[in-house]
Amino acid sequence: IVILGIYLLLKRRHYQTTWGDQRSGIWFSLARFALLQLTVAHQHVRNWRPVILVLVGDVKYRRWLVDIADRLEARRGLLYLAQVLTGDWQKLLPRQAARQEALEAFIRENRFSAVGKTVLADSLEHGVSILLQVLGVGALAPNTVLMGWSDDEQKRRQFVGAIQRILQLERNLLIHAEPELPEESLEPVIDVWWRAKVNGGFMLTLAHLLREGTGGRYREHPIRVRRIINNEAGVEDARRGLKAMMAELRIEAEVDVMVADGPPLRMIGERSRHSEMVFIGMALDTAMEEDDPLAIYKPVVAALKGNIILCKNWHDLHPSE
Repeated sequence: IVILGIYLLLKRRHYQTTWGDQRSGIWFSLARFALLQLTVAHQHVRNWRPVILVLVGDVKYRRWLVDIADRLEARRGLLYLAQVLTGDWQKLLPRQAARQEALEAFIRENRFSAVGKTVLADSLEHGVSILLQVLGVGALAPNTVLMGWSDDEQKRRQFVGAIQRILQLERNLLIHAEPELPEESLEPVIDVWWRAKVNGGFMLTLAHLLREGTGGRYREHPIRVRRIINNEAGVEDARRGLKAMMAELRIEAEVDVMVADGPPLRMIGERSRHSEMVFIGMALDTAMEEDDPLAIYKPVVAALKGNIILCKNWHDLHPSE
């Protein structure tokens, strides 16, 4: 009781010394110690935390992207909200401080647990490269990048270039498309479309974090793990394999295995048309010789009416690791 009384008294008086607020020094020392310990500690896959770099652009118009990132982070990791200003350095330099201040004000006003960063770059691809190489320290460096889906053909080349750089720098990739219908009119379910073990486990972890996230929006939403196979004979084996994976990850989810009756992406568009949240694994590599490797996903994005998150776990590029 005495210690609590002293603490409340000091907090009320904002105790100051001639060299500044002692609390800031204490917090710095604690943060330094924790960061050094975290840097040398071995992180088990079960203890993976989402440290998400969100490419927000002009944050005033991308609140929806920050909201979904906040739910995915679920107070288990860390968010970086980043703006990349492209063009002539000398012209942009005076704007950088103002944009950074506006970004930090947005974070404070909305009470997001996030760090803001504004960088100048020659292109979006260049800006993403800078951010992924300098942001964070050790385990607090971004391991996942979240971008918004864009149908703007003029920006597509930079969009694809940025994606290529993200995968080359060995980060997970998420692309979110906004819902076309109000969430209240959609089916309250989270669909995870299984493609491969590595990417599937990543999506399932994100679905679990989403359900545990802030605000409780998805708290009661069941997770459905859905997989398309080529023949009826493999249905039971596929179902048993998925259930074993659920047990390994300790995540409760329904299992739905179906036999293909058309192209997989078309089936996804039909079966999850009104699901509130849909996770879809992407088949991408770092070469990306096509002009638009995301063109194949345009029809399914157009067909689905709820939230869509296209996912690529960079480990899926090296499944043997």
